[in-house]
Amino acid sequence: MERIMTMTNKNSIQSDPRLLAALVETMGEGVTVSNAEGRFEIYNSKMEMITGYTRAEAGKLADLLALLYQDLGQYRFAMSVVTDMYQRNSSERETVIRAKDGTLKTLLVSTSVLGSQDAELYLSVCRDISVERQNTLVKANFLSGLLPICATCKKIRDDQGSWHRIESFISEHSDASFSHGICPDCAKRDYHKYFRVEKQEEQGT
Repeated sequence: MERIMTMTNKNSIQSDPRLLAALVETMGEGVTVSNAEGRFEIYNSKMEMITGYTRAEAGKLADLLALLYQDLGQYRFAMSVVTDMYQRNSSERETVIRAKDGTLKTLLVSTSVLGSQDAELYLSVCRDISVERQNTLVKANFLSGLLPICATCKKIRDDQGSWHRIESFISEHSDASFSHGICPDCAKRDYHKYFRVEKQEEQGT
């Protein structure tokens, strides 16, 4: 967002909107610039990939938000972002849209008001964080519910019916790693002869 704001403040770019549009195409995020009537001055190819709607399609739609937010609650949330933007001249929210193919996507949307000689323009930068949120959800839930564990060897059975050492299973499904040692109870049970020697030495002293 800061990079784009810097670009729009340069006189050379303001005098040549095509240069701004070309620079916006190099961004790895969806970018739109629209006026108060919702007409898009800029609607880059990344935005087309995110929403599934081309610039031509988005330009013909009376209310693109109504398609992206088909749930009434989400639509009202989107409109609240617009209201917040008016009040603070900028806004950053995480939201969920429905793309043209029906896919739900989680976006981080940053919106700012741009000054213009004719009228105010609205800059929106959209980053698709669907994969990040899905990975977070998987990590948060991977050990939820019941884990089948052997009462004798403590191996864990996965969904395919294979058995794994508990260390291997947890390491594979999380960011945890293990270091091994011996607790006092196991040391006394499995290495008791060494404890007897130590005890005799202590008594001898």
